[in-house]
Amino acid sequence: MAKVTLSIDYDYSFFLLGISCHQPIYKFCWSVNKTLKMGFKRVDDLMIQFKGKAGLIQYLKYEFIDDLAYREYYLLENHSEKSPLIPEHKQMDFFYIIKGNLTAADCKVELERMRTVPGLLAAFEINAEHLKSKENLIF
Repeated sequence: MAKVTLSIDYDYSFFLLGISCHQPIYKFCWSVNKTLKMGFKRVDDLMIQFKGKAGLIQYLKYEFIDDLAYREYYLLENHSEKSPLIPEHKQMDFFYIIKGNLTAADCKVELERMRTVPGLLAAFEINAEHLKSKENLIF
């Protein structure tokens, strides 16, 4: 009998920002909601099983769906008690993901908008294609 291997190619066509901030994620979301007139709400946590680590690791996740612009916005916590979500960027506190209808100009605008949020120390764009642990951002 022939052996068949399933190969899955995920879609990494989303805008990803790394965010550094000394605030807890719930306070940062409140600042984003107030400053950018968004509606982030906490949703089910992101649960990931890492190779070589026992049990699922939990990361806080906030979501805002903009039906008019056909976009989904997510704020993910990068740190847990056991491991960072993206070990290549362990200095980042959060990740800001935008999925949907985006152009390169929209991405620049979103980066500049995010930089106006009080409490934000740094925000920069990350190319998800170059991350070793990019599968952790698929949910």
